[in-house]
Amino acid sequence: MFFRRFLSVAAALFLTLQGSFAQTISNSYLKGLELFNLGDMDRAASLFMRALSENSEDDASHYYLSQIELERGDEESSMEHLLAAAAIDSTNTQYLTELAERYYARKDFDNSLKYLVKVEEMTGQTLQSSSMRFELLRATGKFDEAMELLTKLNKVNPNPQSCFILGEWHASRYQDSLALQYYDETLQLDSDYDPAYYGKAEVCRRRNDIRGYFDNLNVFMASENIDSGVKADYLEQVVFNPNMVSSFKAQVDSLVLLVLQAHPEDTTANFMAASYFFRTDRPDYGLGVYQKNLNSFPHEERSYTQLASALYYLERWDYLIKVLGDALKEFPDSAGFTEFLAIAYWKAERRSEALETYNKLSRMLPKNSVPLLHCYAAMGDLYQDSGQTQKAFKYYDKALKINPDYVPVLNNYAYHLSLLGSSLDKALRMSEKTIVAEPENANYLDTYGWIQYLMGKNEMAKVTFKKVMVYGGQDCAVCLMHFAEVLNSLKEYDLAILYYERAMKKDPSLNLTEKINSLRNRGK
Repeated sequence: MFFRRFLSVAAALFLTLQGSFAQTISNSYLKGLELFNLGDMDRAASLFMRALSENSEDDASHYYLSQIELERGDEESSMEHLLAAAAIDSTNTQYLTELAERYYARKDFDNSLKYLVKVEEMTGQTLQSSSMRFELLRATGKFDEAMELLTKLNKVNPNPQSCFILGEWHASRYQDSLALQYYDETLQLDSDYDPAYYGKAEVCRRRNDIRGYFDNLNVFMASENIDSGVKADYLEQVVFNPNMVSSFKAQVDSLVLLVLQAHPEDTTANFMAASYFFRTDRPDYGLGVYQKNLNSFPHEERSYTQLASALYYLERWDYLIKVLGDALKEFPDSAGFTEFLAIAYWKAERRSEALETYNKLSRMLPKNSVPLLHCYAAMGDLYQDSGQTQKAFKYYDKALKINPDYVPVLNNYAYHLSLLGSSLDKALRMSEKTIVAEPENANYLDTYGWIQYLMGKNEMAKVTFKKVMVYGGQDCAVCLMHFAEVLNSLKEYDLAILYYERAMKKDPSLNLTEKINSLRNRGK
């Protein structure tokens, strides 16, 4: 809002010819003005200060000093000089207008209005002063007065911005006809004033004018002048709801494609479109957009991350491995991509490559760090999954050396010891830690109860398995089978049969039919 009045030396010299006023212009001021226009602010400031020492009523020197201090970033000193200039020449509308603007920028609306009134007392209400009064009214919450003034201004000097503001105002008051009238006036003055299309679309949506809504929104989404983030946010918040998509899928598809056409190599637009295609069960379209984005931005980590995440969700392991391999060529020191690749190999049942990648990851991570703990834990599970139990225990031990209380490793370690039937005391101690840490975790309770059973503590195991059932074990076939085994050991055959049957229903591959029949025959 601020402006600077540059007075050339030639213009200043012309003033020296104007009667007695010539006597008020000092050489210091003129030299200062010359240096000011040349951009030599430090020397100009010295000369303006000298001019003030020669003539304390030199308002122009105060004014130029205010501009210099403003450029230096000293707002307070700048205001002092500007106020001094206005005090010396209280009829100078330039000084007064700038003071009004400065106070407005400071949100000191009372002082801003005070100086605006002084300007209008001398000039009357001009377009400039009225525009400023409108801003003041709006800033102080006097919206009705502001819009009344803007309506008058717009009749005298119609422009797209004022028409649009009036359209927005009437739309906010649900005066849809007036809002549409002003939006149309906006577009008559400037057919490329894209926010007006958005305003019309929203009024049409409120009126349930679906055709009008999409017609105007199409223009808005197709504009290259509107930020892609603004479009993406609107689509996410308003358009991408299940009812809208199911009822107007073709129209919504069109909006998405228009955004892509307007911003063909824009990451935000691409991610929005891909997300939409995934949500509407068209993953191949989504993958295509992610791949296109990666082709456009091969040096951005996010390009790889988004495509890789989508491929993981779709379980496209070979494709995922290729993408992560490319990512590591671009970012060879990325621990995140290295870990992701190890997981992808594991999911693809390429265990040796998974272990090789985890080993590489372990050398990248800081010693005794949480990421290294997770790496060792994963390697332990992977070795166990590969049937290499002793190597699994080696990496479980490495993990527990970093954090002796890391319950996922404690639980897995204890459970696999129980499967071997060895070191059950050690297994029980580990398992006890897990249920102290998470007393309502059915998996951890199952491990603890099973170890109790293997150690012959059947009554205690029964108590533990009752907790397993309470905290979600009813949905776990192995938990149900384990409880049945405990009940069988306690000769509670009917209950044992019940839980065996439930386990079989959850997972027929457990093949418990013979055991169930045996218990039934025992009952006979």
